[in-house]
Order: sequence, then structure tokens, then C-alpha cells
Amino acid sequence: MLSYRGKDLRLIGDGVLEVDFTDGEKRRYDMRRLIPRHPIVQRLIDKPELFKKGKLFHNGMTVYWNDDIDVSIMTVYECGEVI
Repeated sequence: MLSYRGKDLRLIGDGVLEVDFTDGEKRRYDMRRLIPRHPIVQRLIDKPELFKKGKLFHNGMTVYWNDDIDVSIMTVYECGEVI
């Protein structure tokens, strides 16, 4: 199993983030994709100040906002748009 790790996170806004990975890849991911299954993610859209608090966590394995909202770096890598 591959182990993806983020090394740099850019919070673009409106739920969109970009991650640089340790393998040199870069991905853009729109958190709004998660809203149908995880309605709490809507908070990141409704509260830009909350979205801006996102950070890489767990040694680059997670993008984390708070105890209620995070996304695995594997999701960003595998479902994100290559940039």
C-alpha cells in the first residue's frame, strides 16, 4: 500500500485546497465534494475564517481543521486534480 504524505498545504478558498506531496506530485481538491456524505463540511464554506485554519496534521497524513472536520491525505491524492 502506498503511503502518501503532504509537505505543503495552500488553502485557496471556497473549500478548495492544494497540497504538495513528498513524492513531488501536486493536487487540488474541492472539499465541497464531501458535503453530500458529510454535511458538516459545509461549515468550511460558510465560515472562511474556519477554512483558513486548516493545516497538515499527523505527519502530513491528514488535512485537519478541528475534531469534527478533516480529510485524509490519501483522499486528496487519489481524488484531487493534478496540478
